[in-house]
Amino acid sequence: MASSALPPLVLLRFSALGDVASAARIAFAARRTWPDRRIVFITHARYGCVLNYLAAPVEVVGLGDEVHGINGLTKLLRGIGGEVVDLHRSLRTTVLRGRTPTLTWRRLKKYRKARRALIAGRADAFPAGFTVQAEQARLCGVALPPEPWLTTSLDAAPSSGEVLLIPGGAWPEKRWPIASFAELSRRLSASKRIGLLYSPADDLGIDGQDWGATELIGNLDLNACIERIAAAQLVISNDTGFAHIAEGFGVPTRVLIGPTDRRLGAAPQSDLAHAATISLGLPCQPCSQKGDRPCHVGGRPCLTTLTVERVLSELGSPC
Repeated sequence: MASSALPPLVLLRFSALGDVASAARIAFAARRTWPDRRIVFITHARYGCVLNYLAAPVEVVGLGDEVHGINGLTKLLRGIGGEVVDLHRSLRTTVLRGRTPTLTWRRLKKYRKARRALIAGRADAFPAGFTVQAEQARLCGVALPPEPWLTTSLDAAPSSGEVLLIPGGAWPEKRWPIASFAELSRRLSASKRIGLLYSPADDLGIDGQDWGATELIGNLDLNACIERIAAAQLVISNDTGFAHIAEGFGVPTRVLIGPTDRRLGAAPQSDLAHAATISLGLPCQPCSQKGDRPCHVGGRPCLTTLTVERVLSELGSPC
């Protein structure tokens, strides 16, 4: 059957930034699989701009902008019809499913028992190679193309040559110490152009550190941050939404992993060679799905004992 004759495909992933950036790869794969099919990605309006960088565009609907609340979503889904792939499986999407019984729904499995087992120390709780992104692709019935899924007009220009450090993170427990970022920055800035991308709202203690010749980059809007990431030579980041975005653009990315894990949704989610984790692999890792729980062994050794020397040794050719 021609893809234009298939029913519309609706992808749901409302938040957060990194989850939307990662799920964008599913939209990219769906467009590659069905070039003429109507594909609609529904997300929170504040993250919709991420989908504007898709290398194979789809329709994007912003929750809170073009559509409001459960009633608005219900009306929208009924109007579109077709198949709905729930890439999150939240309480809101459970309600939506109940309100749209005539639609075909496929919903992401949460694997709660396996998650608890992994956090409890069962390394074999998930099959080898499992990632949330790969499970989303299986749910949607698509193969993940072996190339980056985000693009920008800057891709036609040479790399800025900038090494971009990203010390923020939604939860303090998954942030590498700011003093370690500062030391890394001083050492790298002796020979390279370094930028530190951060939000003053995170209260990271930026002003209390010696950053060497590093450019401090704060107060950019999301689009400006995305463009800066897309042009970087290398991104070194905590497990943040920006790490997922860098991975999506094909920028060499190194993600400093503490309490979280790729099998629980941490970056990077793809197996593309440009993105990798830097982790000590302690017996207590992982201990949290999102990094929002206090360290249960005390002192956050997964990150506080991750040395600058160790990070430098794992940067490889991009540096």
